[in-house]
Amino acid sequence: MKTATSNAITKRRIILIYMGLAVAFLMIAVRVVHVNTAMATKLKDYRERQSLRRINLHARRGSILDANGEVLAMDVPCQSIYAVPDEIGNKERVAGMLSQVLEHVEKDDLLKEFDRDIPFVWVKRKADDADVSAVKSLELKGVGFLDATRRVYPNDSLAANIVGFYGLDRGIEGLESTFEDSLRGEDGYVYLKKDAIGRNVPNSESKRINSINGNDLVLTIDRAIQYTAEKELAASVAEHNAEGGAVIVMDPRTGRIYAMASFPTFNPSFYEEFPKSSYRNNALSYVYEPGSIMKPVIAAAAMETGAFGEHSPTIFCPGVLRVDGFNITESHHESHGSIDLATCIKKSSNICFAKVGMTIGPDVIKKYLKEFGFGSRYDVGLNGSEPGLLPAEANWVRNSTIATVSYGHGISVTPLQMAVAFSALANGGWMIKPMLVEREETSQHKIVKEFKPQRVRRVISEETSAALRRMLAAVVADGTGKQAQIPNYSVAGKTGTAMVAVGGSYRAERRYNSSFAGFAPAEDPQFVVIAMLQNPKPYYYAGLTAAPLFQRVMMQTLLYKKIPPAASSSLSWTGDENGSEVTP
Repeated sequence: MKTATSNAITKRRIILIYMGLAVAFLMIAVRVVHVNTAMATKLKDYRERQSLRRINLHARRGSILDANGEVLAMDVPCQSIYAVPDEIGNKERVAGMLSQVLEHVEKDDLLKEFDRDIPFVWVKRKADDADVSAVKSLELKGVGFLDATRRVYPNDSLAANIVGFYGLDRGIEGLESTFEDSLRGEDGYVYLKKDAIGRNVPNSESKRINSINGNDLVLTIDRAIQYTAEKELAASVAEHNAEGGAVIVMDPRTGRIYAMASFPTFNPSFYEEFPKSSYRNNALSYVYEPGSIMKPVIAAAAMETGAFGEHSPTIFCPGVLRVDGFNITESHHESHGSIDLATCIKKSSNICFAKVGMTIGPDVIKKYLKEFGFGSRYDVGLNGSEPGLLPAEANWVRNSTIATVSYGHGISVTPLQMAVAFSALANGGWMIKPMLVEREETSQHKIVKEFKPQRVRRVISEETSAALRRMLAAVVADGTGKQAQIPNYSVAGKTGTAMVAVGGSYRAERRYNSSFAGFAPAEDPQFVVIAMLQNPKPYYYAGLTAAPLFQRVMMQTLLYKKIPPAASSSLSWTGDENGSEVTP
């Protein structure tokens, strides 16, 4: 009886053991399947981490070049310094030693990073050669170096407000920011086997993804002309105690911008040391009332209507004109009498243009302001472009609005808008798209994207354009723009001095913006130059401040580009000298 019972118990135990073994084998089988499927990738990565070392292959960020291939921004090789906290013995000692040899690296900040539960800490990224040498000489365990690149700007502050600057990981301002996707490229990597003590095994490459370098940007900017514009602008700001300013040099036929200078400026290599306000590009973001440089645009509109020619009809200009309860006066309180449109421009008569504007009416003025591009942003590849400000639609019913806009007040523009408008006056009447970037190309000089000169629309006739060229040449030859004269060259242009409204009042503070817009040679314009100074003092008239700045920039540009003087005989006047008088 006991034997039978014992046998039964033994059988049950054997069955249980077999069942247990079966369950165990099943669990092992499930685990094997799980390991070979769900965990395969993770285990493979773990094995690779144990036996392979990933070496990053850094892509070269694209360079930024001027029109002649001169480098404005480029990448150079450097090294970044890192630490592996688990491999550091005395963390406090190591942090102290690193902080002593590295500028802007604090001991307490490093210690906090070392004490975190992370396998890798940046000590200093994109370090210069002196820092790398200093740290290598310490021979610290747990501190290593990775190849990297550092952005450099060989010309210091030249074109800084165009180029912008690059931070640790991406472009922050200027073209460095707006063309980030094109410039940055794609990093690659390679895996090498490592031995038991962590050394790379020679010729053990197992996988490689090559880096792709970023595209280069080729600009329309000419470094020599840009240097001239910046140098002369800085000198004028200092001479006239101005708060800032802008200069643009542009080809009126193609829209290519050869120089776009802004003051104040900064050095992109040390951008942290400059106020953020210095990053601003005044040439396309500073909005101001243009004053009398707007008068040629109104003259062009008036001539296109057929109501006015160069010399007929005449306009009676007394010393004071009362419109909507306030007085319009001339800058020097003259009374010009009956004068034609050409003389109105030469003498820069406010009253004359107030009458011209009220004669042609608000609809014509609004049409041509928009046709000339005012109130619209220009996309030249940079952030910060402003549209300016046109009077509200409800205000155009007032004669005072029509009158003041006609001599450049009550409307706000940017220097770039004025450069484009004067290009249309100079080039035969065509609005052209301004260009700052010529093309994108690979590091092997294969063109990826090209930007072509583009005519947008015709705004005035060739006849009107030719008349404006003659009229504006007279302004420089014998009008308010004499300081813009260049020996042996015919120059056309217009002065503009405008009071700045402060708190809604022009009289609250005596602040002015002074501008000169012009082109040369007058008969066959090769360059348009806009020169603008913010609040020059004590002398603020554009003829004494902005015109000489224009003259120096234009003269050096003409000589640098070897432009021959044009024949002055082309400047002969045409048209009826004696016309009927018109008074609105």
